[in-house]
Amino acid sequence: MTLRPIVGSMTRPLIAAALLSALSGCMSDSAAYLVDGDKNHTITLLRNQDWFWKDTANINISPTRLPDCQESILVKDVPRTAELALYWAPEDFAEPIYILDIEGDFYALSTQNCKTQRFEEKPANPGTLVGHFMETDGKFGFTAAKPAAP
Repeated sequence: MTLRPIVGSMTRPLIAAALLSALSGCMSDSAAYLVDGDKNHTITLLRNQDWFWKDTANINISPTRLPDCQESILVKDVPRTAELALYWAPEDFAEPIYILDIEGDFYALSTQNCKTQRFEEKPANPGTLVGHFMETDGKFGFTAAKPAAP
């Protein structure tokens, strides 16, 4: 009797288990802000974490106004603990936009044409805070800002 086949047959399941445990750390989740409560008019963020040992995720930002338009851009290596602030921009802009602050990088989001563009410089006034996209208790979600006191 030779031990080689026995060791080989035992090694394969162990390697498979190790690979599966490495993949189990992968994460994909999303959160959405519904513009005026309309599920067809949203700003959605989709987070993907490829490796369990990373503490960052890639985020697809997708302004959507169905059935007219939906587009997205990818922002890489955003810390999972980051709070992403969403603002309703002041009327200084050519069209109504939202501004998303991701760790000091600012993005203009239009739900009129579903375009997203990174600001080259921080806007002087990002506008009125709408809320935050953030992870709480392991779940990614959108939390609306508290209304300003009268």
